[in-house]
Amino acid sequence: IWKKAQVVWKNYGYYISLVCLLSLFGLAAWLYRTGNHDADAVYAASAAQPVLAQETAAVSPAPTAEPEPSWRKPVQGELTAAYSPDELQWNETLSQWRTHGGVDFSADTGSVVMAAADGVISAAYKDDLMGYTVEITHSGGWVSRYACLGTLEMADPGETVKQGATIGSVGTSALAEAADGPHLHFELLKDGKPQTPEFTD
Repeated sequence: IWKKAQVVWKNYGYYISLVCLLSLFGLAAWLYRTGNHDADAVYAASAAQPVLAQETAAVSPAPTAEPEPSWRKPVQGELTAAYSPDELQWNETLSQWRTHGGVDFSADTGSVVMAAADGVISAAYKDDLMGYTVEITHSGGWVSRYACLGTLEMADPGETVKQGATIGSVGTSALAEAADGPHLHFELLKDGKPQTPEFTD
């Protein structure tokens, strides 16, 4: 057997060596590729893990709008001049046609003038045309204005007042409406724009 093996090796040893070498190269390549596939599988497995959702802060509820004030008549008296921002009214004192940015209530001199709604007294001053004037700031961008008062002594700027609180008295201080006698000139404004006064009583 040994002699036959020597003969075979002598005649085919080169080819046998070549086949063995190529087999070794093939085995090495297979092992290398198998190792890469395993790495890809590990990567794919890790990438397939579910992503945990991050906790998000609870959504705050939308702020609710401030309630609109309800307006109470600021004085006990007769309505003598309506709100007229677009149509001209005859002004007896000035002898001319003018718009009227508020409403007038006729009342005796000294009659109590009350806050038309809850708010804060934001101003108390003497206007050249409308006389002693008090302004109250309310929620929602509203301002009420009381003019032709007899005095400013009852209004303290910065003071919080409730609806119906006394803030002044009826007078004749409005030079632009002097011919109308003692009365209260009342205005309402929303975000700085005149509005139609509407009262609950």
